[in-house]
This record gives sequence, C-alpha cells and structure tokens, in this order.
Amino acid sequence: MCNNENKERGSIVIIAALSLTMLLLLGSFLVDFGRAYVQMSQLQNAVDASVLAAVQELPDTTNALNYADQYISSNGFSPSDIDVSFSNGNRTVTVTGTKTFNYSSAGPGTDYGAHTLKLTK
Repeated sequence: MCNNENKERGSIVIIAALSLTMLLLLGSFLVDFGRAYVQMSQLQNAVDASVLAAVQELPDTTNALNYADQYISSNGFSPSDIDVSFSNGNRTVTVTGTKTFNYSSAGPGTDYGAHTLKLTK
C-alpha cells in the first residue's frame, strides 16, 4: 500500500500547473473580448454622433462632411476612421466607421493579432 502512495505523489503539481495555464489563457481571452466590446461601443457612439451632426446640415454635403469629421474627432477617433457617403439626392447620409486594434493575448510576430471593427449607420 505504501508503494501506490509514492507513485501518485507529485501529481497535484502537474494538475495545478495545467489548471493555472488554462485559467491564464481564459483570462487573456476575456480581456481581449472586453477590449473589443469597449472599442465597438466607443465606435458606435462616435458614428452615431457623426451621423446626427451630418444629417442636420443636409442637403449641404460639404458642411455635413465637416461636421461628421468634427464629431468623430471629438469622440477620440480620426476622420480617416470613417467613410461618409450621401445618397437619395443628398437627403440620406451613411457613415461607416472602421477601427483596427491588436489582441493582447496574441504574441508579437503573429498574424492573428489584429481585428478590425466595422460599423455602418
């Protein structure tokens, strides 16, 4: 009976190491998911503000574009992050926001470390 106890001795270290590794991986993926959710929410708020600002200036597309750029900038994004288009005789505005961010769980030199968020209003 004493022999069986000696064979199993130390197995808890292996189980604990594997469990902690899985827990750390899960935690890093949850952090990335949270960051993506926050980025998408911020992008949605910025695009909504840009659309509302641009619509108030229609049918003058020059002013509408300027206001859309102004509002996207005031929400922490660059005007290059959005694409503004007009249709229906300059009575409809469409704003598409795009933002790329890097995953923190993907190590350096990986090709899957970036994700692009895209939102159209």
